[in-house]
Order: sequence, then structure tokens, then C-alpha cells
Amino acid sequence: MTNTVRASTPLKFLVWSDELAPILYLDQQTNDYKGIVIDVFSAIDIPLIFSKNNRNRGEDALYAGELDVTILSKEWLKHPAKLVYSEPIYVHKEFLYANQPISDKSLIDLLRDKFICTRRGYVYPKIDYLFKDKIGQRIDSHIETTQFEMLRRDRCDFVVTNEYVGQWIIAKNGWSKDIYRSKTSIDEVDFTFAIHPKNQSFVTVLNQHINQLKQSGELQRIINQQRQTNPKNN
Repeated sequence: MTNTVRASTPLKFLVWSDELAPILYLDQQTNDYKGIVIDVFSAIDIPLIFSKNNRNRGEDALYAGELDVTILSKEWLKHPAKLVYSEPIYVHKEFLYANQPISDKSLIDLLRDKFICTRRGYVYPKIDYLFKDKIGQRIDSHIETTQFEMLRRDRCDFVVTNEYVGQWIIAKNGWSKDIYRSKTSIDEVDFTFAIHPKNQSFVTVLNQHINQLKQSGELQRIINQQRQTNPKNN
């Protein structure tokens, strides 16, 4: 376990989705936030004030300095240069999910004339061109569970989502024998804490802490433990 890292004032943390488990989620039994984010911050002596908002409004509040920090990749942001970023927590991988085994075709052939369940307001850097060129059609939902429910009802051909979130939702609903994941990811980006520049001094503190967690192996232990948490109990 790393030594406690001390910081000063509370930070307002943007929660932009109710379905980020096991990255960040509200435990229904305790009404407390849990997940990889909480475990990473646990050794930093600073309180977090959680603020729920949708992605677009929350992102704007972060740019304006009304909020301090969230967990995001710069590749997904409208104005990434307006924020500063921590060391990566892990590599965020997006996969395709379907009701039958997914072939090894190229993405363009795989998604041609198909309906893809996506998250409203999300950017998908590696496949957005397919939607713009009308090769495939995205069907937006407000939450990831709805994406999978639509897939189960054959309302779309594929779901695209993060491997951790996908694993959590599939396990929670008992769909492990019914839903298939692509063999390879369709996109990979560094998942970081995105922070308003007024908190630059905290970025230094946070990065020292993250590097300690990585060097000790504690960060990987946190990720592994959270991925093994039984979602049916939350």
C-alpha cells in the first residue's frame, strides 16, 4: 500500500454517467460511490464532492472551472486543450458486442448497413467516419444498459462500449452465455483524470500518487479487485 498523499481543499468531481461500474458507481446498499476511482483517491487526504450532470453540460462546467475533475480521455473532449490531465489509470478499450459470434472482417465490412447501439453524446474516434459516411447507422441511448437491452431485442446489430462496463452489465443481467464480444478492441485510449488548470498543483500530487500505485503493483490490484466485484450485489 502506498503512503498517504496529502492535498488541501475539496474537489468537485463530475459524475457524467450512472453506468461507469466498476470505474465509478453508486452502491445501492450504502449510497456511497465506489469503484476504481474511489480506490485510487483513497490514499489522498482530500474530500471529493460528487456532482452529477450529463456529459455535455458537465464538460462545459469543467471548462468553466465550476467543477474540478472527472475521469475522461482527452480524445473524447470538445476542447481538450482547456484541461490538464493526470497520468493514465489504464488503457480504455472499446469492443463490439453482439448476439452471435463476431467475425474477423474489417470494421468497414463488419458494420456496413448495420445498426450500432451507441451512447448519446459520445465520440467514437475510430468509427465515427462510418456514421458520417452512412456506412453504418448509430442508434443512441442515454445509458449503456439500454444499449444492451436493445441488442437483446434485435433493435441493433452491435453494441460498442468499454470492456469493463460491458463485462459488468453482462454479468449483472446474466447474459454471459448470450452476448459475444469482438476478439480485438476497435479503439484504445489512455483513461485519465481530466482536471481544470486552476488545480495544476493537485495534478502534481495526483501523478505522484498514481506512479506510486503503479510501481507498487497496487493500481493493478485495485483494477483486478473491482472487476471481480459481484455486480448483482450492487
